[in-house]
Amino acid sequence: MAARTIIIVDCLDGALADYCYRRIAGYFEPEFRAVRIAADRDEIPADAAEYARESGAAGMVIGGSQYSPLDPLPWLPALEDFVAAFIETGLPVLGICFGLEIMAAALGGSLAKRPELAVALREVRLLESNSLFDGLGEVTFQPVCHEIMVADAPSGFLVAAESDDCPVQAMRHESLPVYGVQFHPEMDKDIKFTTRTG
Repeated sequence: MAARTIIIVDCLDGALADYCYRRIAGYFEPEFRAVRIAADRDEIPADAAEYARESGAAGMVIGGSQYSPLDPLPWLPALEDFVAAFIETGLPVLGICFGLEIMAAALGGSLAKRPELAVALREVRLLESNSLFDGLGEVTFQPVCHEIMVADAPSGFLVAAESDDCPVQAMRHESLPVYGVQFHPEMDKDIKFTTRTG
């Protein structure tokens, strides 16, 4: 039987895109096959449910980006529509940084611009216990790199973590397997940031 797939929505460019894609894909292989959609270079599927069926999707991860959902980019509306429709399939979804932000924007949450770009290790306070945070204590230190943040989670979402400078460090849907984190669980100590990120 062929391996089911995890769709990885890549919203980065260059070497950083390849690095993050390999890091995320590595968490799922070999049990799942990774399928990459380069959001700013590939055609975003018009029918998310059909694409999920045809690709044998078991879930989707939306990664970080040098861009912001607030930027006037031609591919962002199509990505928002795809994300909202994919969530409606009921399949698991994880948004990381920009992925969290684009989910919030697509589903009616609100975004805010921070006064400055945050590139740091932040103290993140977990507001609940759930499977996403298995193995972490009530306070965890996580790498962040963003200048946009979710100010208000969309309807149907609970805020699952916060930090002093970011009210939504993580959120989850009340009934669907849909999660978002502002921090970067895919990073390791060798990551280098050279451009603005979501």
